[in-house]
Amino acid sequence: MAINKTRAEQRKQAAEDLADKLRLERKMHPGIKRIFRRMADDLEANVLMTGGAQNAARYLPALNGLTTEQYEDSKRVFAPQLFIQLEDEPEDGAIWTALLAIGAQSGLNSKSEILTVMKADSTLRVNNFIEEGASSDASQITRTNVKDLDAAIAAAGVVLIDQLGREPTRGELAAESRKQFLKHDLGRTSTIAATTTQNAAEGVKDINNNILGNFRNGTGVLGTGLPQADIEEHWDSILDTVTRISHAEADGQRRENGTYTVQGQLLRYPGDTSLGATIDNTINCRCASIFSYDEPS
Repeated sequence: MAINKTRAEQRKQAAEDLADKLRLERKMHPGIKRIFRRMADDLEANVLMTGGAQNAARYLPALNGLTTEQYEDSKRVFAPQLFIQLEDEPEDGAIWTALLAIGAQSGLNSKSEILTVMKADSTLRVNNFIEEGASSDASQITRTNVKDLDAAIAAAGVVLIDQLGREPTRGELAAESRKQFLKHDLGRTSTIAATTTQNAAEGVKDINNNILGNFRNGTGVLGTGLPQADIEEHWDSILDTVTRISHAEADGQRRENGTYTVQGQLLRYPGDTSLGATIDNTINCRCASIFSYDEPS
């Protein structure tokens, strides 16, 4: 038996992953809109009082709470994925025969014991990832919010001068700034939800894939006489009219030395920015990294 061995199986897994991501994204939309409406109301009040925008950092705790919740929801959906696939493999099959031989080297003598150790490792690593990733995403959103608040005031001034033929009053500027901010930033809702969910889901999958890969092909295999298993990850793109050309070209790419190369940049998984990939390479990405595992015959 094997996990996601064929290209058809990998495509099917990627489609299932996308369906789960889209469901998670929709759940995040109302929270993003609530924060933006609150920001718009505060912008109107602040422009009326001072003529300028409020400090966008005041919304960072709310954003961090929202991104943390999204990472936690992604964890609940994607963290069990690989372990469910492993549990479904027969204990007398090739995969578990190898894993049990490796586990015995460190006193793990049953399928349940090995899975318990893997899951505990996963929990620790995923929780650390959530803390760091959610905070990083909230900070990135805030940096854009700073620019958008100022841009809304500037746009409001231009619109009002064009409409009125004179400099607007502060009250007029305040009301129009609110409209301009909502007009632009409510449109960011889907992008924020998609980009946050992508990083969370693919990051969680990456952690668990590495745990299994290191267990099977790491130092524990040395005393067993077993050859290395065929454990790979492949980039799977959603090939439609809105897919980036560079991501379409990456479709089927095998991960080498823990990374993919897309647009000349290194990524550990689709949506990853930890190695320096730029936002234009990750924003709104719907691709997936699909793990495959086959024991040598």
